[in-house]
Amino acid sequence: MPPSTVLAVAHPGHELLLHCWMEREKPLVLIWTDGSGSRAAPPRLEASRRLIKAAGATPGPLFGLAGDREFYSAILAQDLGFFTRLLDVMTSALVDNLAEQIVSDPIEEYSPVHDLCSMISTLAAQRAGRILKREIRHLDFDIEFRGSRTRVQQPLEAIVLSPAQLERKASAVAGATELSFEVNRLLQIDPGLLDREALYDRPSGLEALKAPSVTPQYEIAAAPLVASGVFKTLITYRDHIGPLVSGLVAYQSRDVRA
Repeated sequence: MPPSTVLAVAHPGHELLLHCWMEREKPLVLIWTDGSGSRAAPPRLEASRRLIKAAGATPGPLFGLAGDREFYSAILAQDLGFFTRLLDVMTSALVDNLAEQIVSDPIEEYSPVHDLCSMISTLAAQRAGRILKREIRHLDFDIEFRGSRTRVQQPLEAIVLSPAQLERKASAVAGATELSFEVNRLLQIDPGLLDREALYDRPSGLEALKAPSVTPQYEIAAAPLVASGVFKTLITYRDHIGPLVSGLVAYQSRDVRA
């Protein structure tokens, strides 16, 4: 039987945060980027592929579409076609697998690519649901909301790992050396990162796509880098993410198989 759950993440390594859940659900895993980062570090996609297969899950048809710099270029260029292609592939993955739910990166306003992954997952679930004539649930999980930045919302499911599950997860982390930098960064924020996993319900409809109420962290963090010449242009919600989301909302109203 095809996987009834799809896991969609922006970067390789995010799936490690749901390793125990992934062993249990064996989802189809979609990864947007190759993990090379904004400054073209070595890709870390193959480490994720090994980890996903070892957990009994399946790498999907969208697996490392492009590097992070290509994604940022598409955002800055307002290349709606780049992101509608992502929406099409994600919708088809849900429909072809008769999926019952999609789990994605959250909107944390930390990374525009993480946020777009969440938003396009919402739109893909809505669009696939219309085709399948039933609701497809959308859940997410914490990436950056850890330590002092814990979300108020209570989890739909909280998993406390058993010693055996924790050992397998630690072994997966140790074996994925290409992912160690990102894992160690998150461990500094939350030392209990590996011990537990949690899934949260996403809002439905346009509530899931609403504009941020304060300046996103990705704008605050990147502004000094733009000022110093490291980056040429500041990605903002108003000028870049918001217009793309509006275009995607209009596009997704059409039937993917029309």
